[in-house]
Order: sequence, then C-alpha cells, then structure tokens
Amino acid sequence: MKSRRLFTTLLSVLMLVLTCMLCFFVGCVEKADHYTVDEHIERVSALVEKRYMTENSEYTDYSVYPIYDENNELRYMLIEFKPYGFVYVKINEEKLHFPYAVSMYVRDTSEGKTWRRYTIEENGNKTWEVNENGEYINYNSSHFKVANIQDEKRYLLKVENNFIPAVKREEKFLNLVSMQEMDYEPTMKASEQAVSEINFISKNYFDL
Repeated sequence: MKSRRLFTTLLSVLMLVLTCMLCFFVGCVEKADHYTVDEHIERVSALVEKRYMTENSEYTDYSVYPIYDENNELRYMLIEFKPYGFVYVKINEEKLHFPYAVSMYVRDTSEGKTWRRYTIEENGNKTWEVNENGEYINYNSSHFKVANIQDEKRYLLKVENNFIPAVKREEKFLNLVSMQEMDYEPTMKASEQAVSEINFISKNYFDL
C-alpha cells in the first residue's frame, strides 16, 4: 500500500514538473507574426540604434523598410543608412529565449559589400553595367535606393540560394539587379535571371 502511495506521489510530482517545464518552454518562444509591421520596424530600429548609431559611427541617419517574399508575407527588413550603406535583415519565424539562441532578426552575410548590375543574354552570358570608361559600376546603397524606389512595396524573391530584389509592376516584377521586367516562378534557376548575393545564415554572429 505504501509503495503504491509513494508511486502515485512520485508520478504526481513528475507530472507537475513536466507541466511546469512545458509552460516554461512555451513561454520562451517568441513568434514573429505576433508583431505588426510597425512593431517590427520599431524593434529593428532599436537594434540599429544599439549596433550602428554609436558616437563614432560613420552613419548620420537611417530608415527601416519592410520587405515581402513571393507570397506577399513580411519576411525581411531593409536598413538604409545615410550617407551610404545598407543591410538586409531576415525575420525568423520564431525566437527562442535561451542562451546562444539565434535572434529573430538576422543580418545578410554580404553586409558592407558593394554590388553590380548585370543582365543575362540569350546565350547565358552575363553583361555587366559599366561607365563611359568601360569600368564596372559598384553600388554601396541598396538596390531599392539606387533604383529610386519610394512608396512601392519591396520584395525579395527567392531563386535557389539567391534573391532578386524587386518591385511589382502590374502582373510582372521589375528585377532591380538587371532593371528588366520578368515573370517570377519559384522554380526558376539563378542562371535564368540576374540575382543578388544576399544570403542569410542562422548563426549568432549575424544577429542584428
């Protein structure tokens, strides 16, 4: 009888511990879709202030813009600095509040690098944009700023392991790398369209 009572007591304690642990872990999961677009902008802005807008910063100001995926879902952010510079940010769907857990906001691995426009010819060769001296033109502002995008909805379209910065123009997208209109398909190849070197890796080093 005592053994049965002891077993029941231990089982109850175990269930209580497991329930508490479950509540703890569930409470430590933060969902991205619990925040509005404006709230994400505020949260990203707070992190930008802490990381970039220090006393010795080369940046004088910044703006934060939402960026959507091919399904019109908010998945990214763009930080546009003044007088130059930019950072693309991926919004992770969940943030776990544990030591060394990856942030909800992850920076592009190519942050700080310049980029070039190019087109793909029918034979598959790339033709790079050059100036009057035949030299490659390098940009240190985002694809959207260089294209003078103002109030249009911004997109990053996934193509294999790459992205195409784009805006919608009626039924087509304007590719901001090639500056050509295109019909986007999720199955298209990076060899078929001009793509950017934007890439995201879920590691603490790239936390915003």
